[in-house]
Amino acid sequence: MSSQSWLVKTPLYLALMWDSLITSFTLLIANLLPKLTPPFVNLDGKVAIVTGANSGIGFAIAEALAKRNATVYLACRNTSKGQEAATQIIDACGEGSSKRVHVLELDTSSMASVRNFAERWPQRPQNDQVSAIDARHDVCDLLIWMYAAYRPPIP
Repeated sequence: MSSQSWLVKTPLYLALMWDSLITSFTLLIANLLPKLTPPFVNLDGKVAIVTGANSGIGFAIAEALAKRNATVYLACRNTSKGQEAATQIIDACGEGSSKRVHVLELDTSSMASVRNFAERWPQRPQNDQVSAIDARHDVCDLLIWMYAAYRPPIP
């Protein structure tokens, strides 16, 4: 009986050992390759809306866009948390970004909030130096919608 249990455990042991070997080899090769960094792209004059930008991936994306000189609108359900996030982004990007980072209220789960956001969009805060394109008031070059897929539990 003990010989059968040893036979049953052997394939799993070998699989774990094989996985460890492959992982070690991959890490060794990866350390030999040069580190790749994306090139800096200047997004000056571009307007971006990032939903859920007060935390998580949305915050990281908004910060990266602001560092690349885009005008970023943090579309958040909670504007006080959005203001805190905007302050953090401005601190990370420098004082020059304070005119390019704005907070607007938007709850994408409520159609009334979406309509209200769309109606307020033409009256949104503008930069002091408004470009000819941005003066149209309907410009949005990038829309980054943080979407969390949710499926209710099946009873």
